[in-house]
Amino acid sequence: MVRVRHRIENLFCWIIVWATRKVMELSKLGLQSEGARTFADYWQSLPKVDLIPMRTSFDPAAIKDLLPHMAIHDLSVPERIHVRLAGTSIVEGFGREIKDTDFLDYFEPEQRANALKYSSIVTDYPCGKVVRILVQTTSGSVLQDESIGFPMRDNNGLANLIYYHGNRKPHADDANFDARADNAARLQVIERLFIDIGSGVPALEL
Repeated sequence: MVRVRHRIENLFCWIIVWATRKVMELSKLGLQSEGARTFADYWQSLPKVDLIPMRTSFDPAAIKDLLPHMAIHDLSVPERIHVRLAGTSIVEGFGREIKDTDFLDYFEPEQRANALKYSSIVTDYPCGKVVRILVQTTSGSVLQDESIGFPMRDNNGLANLIYYHGNRKPHADDANFDARADNAARLQVIERLFIDIGSGVPALEL
Protein backbone atom coordinates (compact mmCIF):
# COMPACT_ATOMS: atom_id res chain seq x y z
CA MET A 1 0.00 0.00 0.00
CA VAL A 2 1.39 3.36 -0.98
CA ARG A 3 1.88 5.70 1.93
CA VAL A 4 0.10 8.97 1.23
CA ARG A 5 2.16 11.99 2.18
CA HIS A 6 -0.57 14.55 1.70
CA ARG A 7 -3.79 14.03 3.61
CA ILE A 8 -6.86 15.21 1.73
CA GLU A 9 -9.26 17.04 3.99
CA ASN A 10 -12.19 17.82 1.73
CA LEU A 11 -13.78 16.80 -1.55
CA PHE A 12 -15.30 19.70 -3.44
CA CYS A 13 -17.90 19.24 -6.15
CA TRP A 14 -18.54 22.55 -7.89
CA ILE A 15 -20.83 23.33 -10.78
CA ILE A 16 -19.63 25.55 -13.61
CA VAL A 17 -22.00 26.59 -16.38
CA TRP A 18 -21.05 26.44 -20.06
CA ALA A 19 -23.08 29.06 -21.93
CA THR A 20 -25.32 27.27 -24.43
CA ARG A 21 -24.09 27.40 -28.03
CA LYS A 22 -20.98 29.39 -27.24
CA VAL A 23 -17.77 28.83 -25.34
CA MET A 24 -17.91 30.21 -21.84
CA GLU A 25 -15.03 32.21 -20.40
CA LEU A 26 -12.69 29.32 -19.72
CA SER A 27 -10.83 31.44 -17.19
CA LYS A 28 -13.74 30.71 -14.84
CA LEU A 29 -12.75 27.06 -14.80
CA GLY A 30 -9.28 27.88 -13.53
CA LEU A 31 -7.72 25.53 -16.09
CA GLN A 32 -4.00 25.14 -15.60
CA SER A 33 -2.98 24.46 -19.20
CA GLU A 34 -3.49 26.17 -22.52
CA GLY A 35 -3.92 22.72 -24.05
CA ALA A 36 -7.04 22.10 -21.96
CA ARG A 37 -8.55 25.37 -23.16
CA THR A 38 -7.73 24.52 -26.78
CA PHE A 39 -9.27 21.07 -26.33
CA ALA A 40 -12.47 22.57 -24.88
CA ASP A 41 -12.71 25.06 -27.75
CA TYR A 42 -12.28 22.28 -30.31
CA TRP A 43 -14.95 20.05 -28.74
CA GLN A 44 -17.36 22.98 -28.68
CA SER A 45 -16.75 23.62 -32.40
CA LEU A 46 -17.86 20.11 -33.43
CA PRO A 47 -21.35 19.50 -34.87
CA LYS A 48 -23.68 17.96 -32.30
CA VAL A 49 -26.46 15.40 -32.23
CA ASP A 50 -28.61 16.23 -29.21
CA LEU A 51 -25.74 18.19 -27.65
CA ILE A 52 -23.11 15.47 -28.21
CA PRO A 53 -20.74 15.11 -31.20
CA MET A 54 -20.24 11.89 -33.14
CA ARG A 55 -16.77 10.43 -32.81
CA THR A 56 -16.53 10.47 -36.60
CA SER A 57 -16.58 14.28 -36.49
CA PHE A 58 -13.46 14.34 -34.34
CA ASP A 59 -10.36 14.96 -36.48
CA PRO A 60 -7.13 14.13 -34.60
CA ALA A 61 -5.09 16.10 -37.12
CA ALA A 62 -6.92 19.27 -36.09
CA ILE A 63 -5.42 19.11 -32.60
CA LYS A 64 -2.40 16.89 -33.20
CA ASP A 65 -0.29 18.69 -30.60
CA LEU A 66 -2.81 17.70 -27.92
CA LEU A 67 -2.93 13.99 -28.74
CA PRO A 68 -0.18 12.95 -26.29
CA HIS A 69 -2.33 14.40 -23.49
CA MET A 70 -5.61 12.79 -24.55
CA ALA A 71 -7.49 9.75 -23.28
CA ILE A 72 -10.73 8.09 -24.34
CA HIS A 73 -12.90 6.30 -21.79
CA ASP A 74 -15.59 3.86 -22.93
CA LEU A 75 -18.56 3.30 -20.61
CA SER A 76 -20.44 0.86 -22.85
CA VAL A 77 -19.78 -2.09 -20.51
CA PRO A 78 -21.60 -1.88 -17.15
CA GLU A 79 -19.49 -1.34 -14.03
CA ARG A 80 -16.36 -0.67 -16.06
CA ILE A 81 -14.48 2.30 -17.51
CA HIS A 82 -12.52 0.88 -20.43
CA VAL A 83 -9.50 2.98 -21.38
CA ARG A 84 -9.67 2.84 -25.16
CA LEU A 85 -6.82 5.27 -25.75
CA ALA A 86 -4.13 6.92 -23.64
CA GLY A 87 -1.65 9.38 -25.13
CA THR A 88 2.07 9.10 -24.57
CA SER A 89 2.14 11.85 -21.95
CA ILE A 90 -0.56 10.09 -19.94
CA VAL A 91 1.21 6.75 -20.23
CA GLU A 92 4.43 8.37 -19.05
CA GLY A 93 2.59 9.87 -16.09
CA PHE A 94 1.30 6.44 -15.06
CA GLY A 95 4.68 4.86 -15.66
CA ARG A 96 3.13 2.10 -17.80
CA GLU A 97 0.67 1.48 -20.62
CA ILE A 98 -2.93 1.83 -19.44
CA LYS A 99 -4.76 1.25 -22.73
CA ASP A 100 -7.35 -1.55 -22.43
CA THR A 101 -7.34 -1.43 -18.64
CA ASP A 102 -10.28 -0.65 -16.35
CA PHE A 103 -9.73 2.90 -15.10
CA LEU A 104 -11.64 2.06 -11.91
CA ASP A 105 -8.76 -0.19 -10.86
CA TYR A 106 -6.64 2.88 -10.12
CA PHE A 107 -9.02 4.03 -7.36
CA GLU A 108 -9.34 2.65 -3.86
CA PRO A 109 -12.22 0.14 -3.72
CA GLU A 110 -14.42 2.47 -1.68
CA GLN A 111 -14.03 5.24 -4.28
CA ARG A 112 -14.86 3.22 -7.40
CA ALA A 113 -18.65 3.56 -7.22
CA ASN A 114 -18.39 7.35 -7.14
CA ALA A 115 -15.81 7.40 -9.93
CA LEU A 116 -18.19 5.40 -12.13
CA LYS A 117 -21.21 7.48 -11.09
CA TYR A 118 -19.62 10.82 -11.95
CA SER A 119 -18.27 9.51 -15.24
CA SER A 120 -21.70 8.17 -16.20
CA ILE A 121 -23.22 11.59 -15.51
CA VAL A 122 -21.07 13.06 -18.29
CA THR A 123 -22.58 10.76 -20.94
CA ASP A 124 -26.09 10.40 -19.52
CA TYR A 125 -27.00 13.93 -18.41
CA PRO A 126 -25.03 15.04 -20.52
CA CYS A 127 -22.44 17.55 -19.35
CA GLY A 128 -18.72 18.25 -19.32
CA LYS A 129 -16.43 17.70 -16.38
CA VAL A 130 -13.19 18.99 -14.90
CA VAL A 131 -11.50 16.66 -12.43
CA ARG A 132 -8.49 17.40 -10.26
CA ILE A 133 -6.75 14.37 -8.83
CA LEU A 134 -3.78 13.54 -6.63
CA VAL A 135 -1.87 10.59 -8.04
CA GLN A 136 -0.06 8.45 -5.46
CA THR A 137 2.91 6.60 -6.91
CA THR A 138 4.59 3.37 -5.88
CA SER A 139 7.49 5.32 -4.34
CA GLY A 140 5.17 7.57 -2.29
CA SER A 141 5.44 10.60 -4.54
CA VAL A 142 2.31 12.64 -5.20
CA LEU A 143 1.42 14.17 -8.57
CA GLN A 144 -1.33 16.60 -9.43
CA ASP A 145 -3.56 15.84 -12.43
CA GLU A 146 -6.16 18.07 -14.04
CA SER A 147 -8.42 16.59 -16.72
CA ILE A 148 -11.27 18.09 -18.72
CA GLY A 149 -13.67 15.74 -20.44
CA PHE A 150 -16.68 15.87 -22.75
CA PRO A 151 -19.12 13.22 -24.04
CA MET A 152 -18.93 11.73 -27.52
CA ARG A 153 -21.13 9.30 -29.48
CA ASP A 154 -19.76 6.04 -30.83
CA ASN A 155 -20.21 4.86 -34.42
CA ASN A 156 -23.72 3.66 -33.58
CA GLY A 157 -24.73 7.04 -32.23
CA LEU A 158 -24.69 5.94 -28.58
CA ALA A 159 -23.31 8.40 -26.04
CA ASN A 160 -20.93 6.15 -24.14
CA LEU A 161 -17.53 7.77 -24.74
CA ILE A 162 -15.70 10.51 -22.85
CA TYR A 163 -12.81 12.31 -24.51
CA TYR A 164 -10.35 13.78 -22.01
CA HIS A 165 -7.40 16.13 -22.05
CA GLY A 166 -5.07 15.66 -19.10
CA ASN A 167 -2.33 17.79 -17.59
CA ARG A 168 -0.11 16.24 -14.96
CA LYS A 169 2.72 17.73 -12.96
CA PRO A 170 4.68 16.78 -9.82
CA HIS A 171 3.38 18.03 -6.50
CA ALA A 172 5.48 20.86 -5.05
CA ASP A 173 7.14 18.39 -2.66
CA ASP A 174 8.06 16.04 -5.49
CA ALA A 175 9.56 18.41 -8.05
CA ASN A 176 12.29 15.87 -8.90
CA PHE A 177 9.82 13.08 -9.72
CA ASP A 178 10.99 10.89 -12.60
CA ALA A 179 8.08 9.13 -14.35
CA ARG A 180 10.47 6.63 -15.93
CA ALA A 181 11.42 5.27 -12.52
CA ASP A 182 8.01 5.28 -10.81
CA ASN A 183 4.43 4.10 -11.41
CA ALA A 184 1.06 5.53 -10.50
CA ALA A 185 -0.60 3.34 -7.88
CA ARG A 186 -3.77 5.08 -6.68
CA LEU A 187 -5.87 8.10 -7.62
CA GLN A 188 -7.66 10.43 -5.21
CA VAL A 189 -10.19 12.95 -6.53
CA ILE A 190 -9.93 16.28 -4.74
CA GLU A 191 -12.22 18.40 -6.91
CA ARG A 192 -14.94 17.99 -9.54
CA LEU A 193 -16.52 20.72 -11.66
CA PHE A 194 -19.46 20.02 -13.94
CA ILE A 195 -19.99 22.04 -17.12
CA ASP A 196 -23.38 22.81 -18.62
CA ILE A 197 -23.26 22.01 -22.36
CA GLY A 198 -26.91 22.79 -22.94
CA SER A 199 -29.01 20.55 -20.66
CA GLY A 200 -28.06 21.98 -17.29
CA VAL A 201 -26.07 20.20 -14.62
CA PRO A 202 -27.04 17.51 -12.12
CA ALA A 203 -28.24 18.45 -8.66
CA LEU A 204 -25.80 16.66 -6.40
CA GLU A 205 -25.49 16.46 -2.67
CA LEU A 206 -22.06 17.69 -1.63
